[in-house]
Amino acid sequence: MAIDVTYQILVDKLREAVADRGGDYVYQPPGPTDECFNWHQDTDTPGCIVGYVFHALGVSGNALSQYAGAASSFLTRNLELDGIIKLPDSEAHRSLISMLLYTVQTEQDTGTSWGRAVDGAITAIADA
Repeated sequence: MAIDVTYQILVDKLREAVADRGGDYVYQPPGPTDECFNWHQDTDTPGCIVGYVFHALGVSGNALSQYAGAASSFLTRNLELDGIIKLPDSEAHRSLISMLLYTVQTEQDTGTSWGRAVDGAITAIADA
């Protein structure tokens, strides 16, 4: 059965990720590149905030490892196509989800703490 994913569920899980890692947590990509990984195969753990959130929702490490270096939109689309997650039918709702994950991931990838990335994304969407 596919995991339901809505904007509010993602907001709640993003806030849980911040509470778990701490608001000042800054993701450090492994290796010599600055590339974010949704799943770290060497430690069998989620990496960036998007991978962390999907894993917290119940997406397996195996599924995330197939899209380890993928951008949030590619990851989300493929997890849905694979029948792992179910997004809302509303295009407006899907757009909010895409904007939320893209903004959080982009902020994280530029060295912003998870707390600031999540707060900034939620505020930007509320102000849009």
